[in-house]
Amino acid sequence: MSLRRRAFLLGSSGTVASLAGCADVFSTGTPTVDLVLANYTAETQPLKLELLRTDRDDHADALAFARRFELPPSPQDEPAGVVREPDAVQRRRYLVRVLPKFGRGQWHHHHFYPGEDATDPDSEEVFVALYRDAESENLYVRFP
Repeated sequence: MSLRRRAFLLGSSGTVASLAGCADVFSTGTPTVDLVLANYTAETQPLKLELLRTDRDDHADALAFARRFELPPSPQDEPAGVVREPDAVQRRRYLVRVLPKFGRGQWHHHHFYPGEDATDPDSEEVFVALYRDAESENLYVRFP
């Protein structure tokens, strides 16, 4: 092998090695969505939330996000206490499941469909709101 070829190979291998692990340098990345949880009650509310992919049949395979949250009460000057998880999951269709701790053990379900493209406002967040019914005192979940 010629000296020039060896020098080229040694120099180029160093360049390639320095870029190892930088696969996203030239790509735009996968669009993600934020998770926004709003508590419109005066008490801290624990809840469990799951996001399940709709293109999988098995629960374990479909589970993209699962977490327990303690939602803060609404501050005096704000309508709701808010918890935000930026870039929680990739932008795609999900079955959103929410279980308020003080509910009747009933899961609340919602199908999240992102907009047509990543710049569509519907694509930016999965929003879950927790309220208390004034008459029954039961908690209920809304998905705007």
